[in-house]
Amino acid sequence: MEKLKSHFAAGSFLRSIAVLATGTAVAQVLTILAYPILMRLFDPRDFGLFALLGAIVMTVVVMASGRYELAIVLERTEKGAVNVLALSLLVTVGAAVLTGVVLGVFGGALMRLFGTEELQGLLPLLPLSVLVFASYQVICYWSVREKTYG
Repeated sequence: MEKLKSHFAAGSFLRSIAVLATGTAVAQVLTILAYPILMRLFDPRDFGLFALLGAIVMTVVVMASGRYELAIVLERTEKGAVNVLALSLLVTVGAAVLTGVVLGVFGGALMRLFGTEELQGLLPLLPLSVLVFASYQVICYWSVREKTYG
C-alpha cells in the first residue's frame, strides 16, 4: 500500500497517463488531417477494400499471439516476463506462418466464397501484416511493463 501511495504522490502515474493520452490524441488529430488528402487520392471503393483488408488482418492479429502478451505486464519477475515475451513472439511467428499456409492453400477459394476477389493480389501481404501488427502489440505490452512508452 505504501508503494502505491508513493507512486501517486510522485506524480509518475499521472505523468504516464498524460503521455499516453497525449500520444493517442495526436494520432487521432493526424488521422483526421490526412483524410482530405486521402479522399482526393482514392475513391470510396478503395477505402472499402482497405477497410475489409484491415478487418481481416485485425481479426487474425487478435488471436495471433494467443493473448499471452497480456501476461507480460502481470508477471512478477523480470525473467518470467522475458519468457512470456519470447513465448508471445514465438506464437506470433507461428500464427503468421499458419496464416500464410492457410491462405496459400485456401486463399483463392475463400476470396471467391466471400466475393472479395479484388483482394487476391494482397493475400501475400496478409501473413506479413499479421506478423508485424501482432509483434507490435506484444512489444507495446513490454514497453508498458518497462515504462518506456514515452
